[in-house]
Amino acid sequence: MISFSSIKSRRLGKSLGINNIPTKKICSYSCIYCQIGITDEYRSTRAIFYDPSVIYEKVKKHLSILKEKDRPDYLTFVANGKPTLDINLGQSIKKLKAFNIPIAVITNASLLKSSSVREDLQLADWVSVKIDTADEKIWKQINRPYTKIYFDDYLSGLIQFSQEYKDKLATETMLVNGVMMLVRLYSKQQILFAG
Repeated sequence: MISFSSIKSRRLGKSLGINNIPTKKICSYSCIYCQIGITDEYRSTRAIFYDPSVIYEKVKKHLSILKEKDRPDYLTFVANGKPTLDINLGQSIKKLKAFNIPIAVITNASLLKSSSVREDLQLADWVSVKIDTADEKIWKQINRPYTKIYFDDYLSGLIQFSQEYKDKLATETMLVNGVMMLVRLYSKQQILFAG
């Protein structure tokens, strides 16, 4: 399913979900807490999944059957895996702008080292990045990244994106019982997040 129900989000109000990754879970991580389950296919490179026109038509159809009171506050890319693995993410966002509904993207931030990923995310109105830890050992324990994802690239990509992105940037941290977490990222000598 590409487009799924307008659901109540604690951060975004009513959110219409967009799954731009096929049914199986394709991700750069296999987090120990993921509600989707274990990653079926690890990836660190972007690929074509759906044509942006297909995503546009599915969202258009979904919006057409919603009552006005159920109209979403955001169209949110939250996939079976990570939306940024879709090489057409930017094109899909551009097409969906026609609905005049803000676009959100939820990402694990593992690919932010890539300039094409950062460029695509610049088109979104709200981006959430995952920051579970700033310790490599704990990162590997909790997020279980693909072997071609490197911790230093993850951190530097986060910092670079936070300096470039001009819209609403949020962070998400999952606190896991029994796993010590320390999150400290510095950008322009300011702590972006500490927990």
